Amino acid sequence: MVSYVRGLIDDMADRDSEDVVQDVILGIWDTADVTIPLDKLSAYVYRSLKNRVIDLMRSRKNHLSFDSTLNAERS
Repeated sequence: MVSYVRGLIDDMADRDSEDVVQDVILGIWDTADVTIPLDKLSAYVYRSLKNRVIDLMRSRKNHLSFDSTLNAERS
């Protein structure tokens, strides 16, 4: 699963991809309902991983780097 996340995001560190996998698995574990059967668990997990990566990419896009701000001021 970690290599799947690394394949989706190549600009993040290895630790970030492990954190994404851990966060998704813990989220699935916390919200698991044993009364509802889940037919395709692996598909559910990989879709959840992909959605979490998309959320991370959106949140990182909105942040500005201090380096880019300093370089713009010096020009």
